[in-house]
Amino acid sequence: MNQSNVYLSGFMGSGKSAIYKKIYPLLNIKHFDLDEEIIKEHGKIETIFEEGEVHFRILEREVFSTIPNENCLVALGGGSLEVGEIYLKVKESPYTFYLDDSFENLWERIKDSDRPLVKRGKDFVLDRYQLRKILSKKLPNVIDMSKTTISEAVEIIIESTWLKDARI
Repeated sequence: MNQSNVYLSGFMGSGKSAIYKKIYPLLNIKHFDLDEEIIKEHGKIETIFEEGEVHFRILEREVFSTIPNENCLVALGGGSLEVGEIYLKVKESPYTFYLDDSFENLWERIKDSDRPLVKRGKDFVLDRYQLRKILSKKLPNVIDMSKTTISEAVEIIIESTWLKDARI
């Protein structure tokens, strides 16, 4: 039976990749980490960003469009919600999970990273956080990561979706 994709969304440092990496080995399904797919096709994200964020978002949209529409686990990039086509699709899936956390918690996790947007400073990142927070309010499922461990989030996502029937 075909099911809507399960999407993991959230700001940089929210736990998308960690949760994704814990879930997919447990399941017999297709799975995609959008950032990893972009890297496979186009090279390092930092290098792509040298041509500008708009260029990166165009590539992100193109790669996202190649992911099947059903029966997959998909970890989105931190800024994927800013891409209109991606946002419209993931907000329609009943299995989209936004991994929410406070800006201060997220900043502590990402401040020393080499992420292109982090290099622009805390105030810039805070502005992006606030924009994405507005978009996240229309997503069907929110997990408060300030009160939830990675393992707990994995169980919530599996048990509240069709993924529970795909366990190996």
